[in-house]
Amino acid sequence: MNKRKILKSILISLTKRTWEKYSPKIIAITGNVGKTSTKEAIDLVVKTKFKTWKTHKNNNTTIGVCLTVLGLPPAENNIFKWIQNLIKAKMQLLKTNPNYPEVLILELAADKPNDIKEICSFIKPDIGVITNIGKYPSHLENFKKIEKIYKEKSEVIKALKNDGIAILNKDNKDIYEFKSLTKAKVISYGLDESADVCGSNYSIKQNDKIEKTSMYFRVNYGTNIAPFEIEGILGKGYVYSFLVAIAVGLYYDMNLINICSSLEKYSPIEGRLNFKKGIKQSIILDDAYNASPSSVENALEVLKDLSSTRKVFVFGDMLELGKESINAHKYISEKIIESKIDYVILVGTEVVHTKNQLIKLGFDEDNILYFENSNKLSNHIDKIISKNDLILFKASHGINLSKVIKKIIQ
Repeated sequence: MNKRKILKSILISLTKRTWEKYSPKIIAITGNVGKTSTKEAIDLVVKTKFKTWKTHKNNNTTIGVCLTVLGLPPAENNIFKWIQNLIKAKMQLLKTNPNYPEVLILELAADKPNDIKEICSFIKPDIGVITNIGKYPSHLENFKKIEKIYKEKSEVIKALKNDGIAILNKDNKDIYEFKSLTKAKVISYGLDESADVCGSNYSIKQNDKIEKTSMYFRVNYGTNIAPFEIEGILGKGYVYSFLVAIAVGLYYDMNLINICSSLEKYSPIEGRLNFKKGIKQSIILDDAYNASPSSVENALEVLKDLSSTRKVFVFGDMLELGKESINAHKYISEKIIESKIDYVILVGTEVVHTKNQLIKLGFDEDNILYFENSNKLSNHIDKIISKNDLILFKASHGINLSKVIKKIIQ
């Protein structure tokens, strides 16, 4: 057994014992898109009533979940920090920690089969949330078939306590069918008017200062209706995250208006549809932290809703899509045309399929630029940008578009 497996085994044992001792309520969030934004939104709501801890950034593997439950920071590969962490965890079992939270908000990733099943073997969620699983989900390379991804995500719902609650995306019929896997109460959310917590009348209200543009939608829950508007946070992806947080708040008997007030304090996460001022009075829409077809489609919808002299889309490879990578990258070309993008900059190897499909669909080849990697794009980006451009950056983290963004931030 290697050192990492030994460490994980020790952490799992400590985590299980800590969970049993302190009995915190556990909110477990999984899906292929929107996990982190949903976690942050839930925390904003729940912490107004309970003491909470949440997953640090996207530290959502088995070890990351253990660290959250134990209240410990990541230690990377530092053996001394790991020793300190393990001592702290042990002391927390021997002596009661008066600051231990009442609610833990955990983000659960599934990079490969049985990842979520492993986590649910040593802690049981009280609330299980499934965000969304797109047509071409990330990590498909490791799962081979999309059905296996659905099965893995469903482990959160199977693990729920009978008196718990499953919060399921009504707009994804396969996710909503997870309701048959549990005896827990089910609350649905989505834009479908039949959802228990429904978002309707979605719109973007563009400001003269584009970074102050706001998003509006209406929350419908039974006979209760509440308008919601927030500045600088755009996209239906965020609507879904906020609807989940509202569902959690309502489950905890919180007032709908108060829940919405809490969500108005939401701050954008770095690399997830952030507005930034660029050179030549350009505006950057930074969504370069990661990419899957679903999240790219969401970002393009935002760009479509905004007005600008010229809309530029910088698109890099979407990784870990396995045999579906070619189809997924072709699919994005259709969304680019639907979004009325003026200029496309492609970075990587898989986006060649996007380029070819764009040309096939009639997009002007003169308005497409291609670069093998972000380093080469960095050397030319300042010459490509024109005054007042609105530029969306989107790619998987491994493409490193953040390097390009840093070069053109004002």
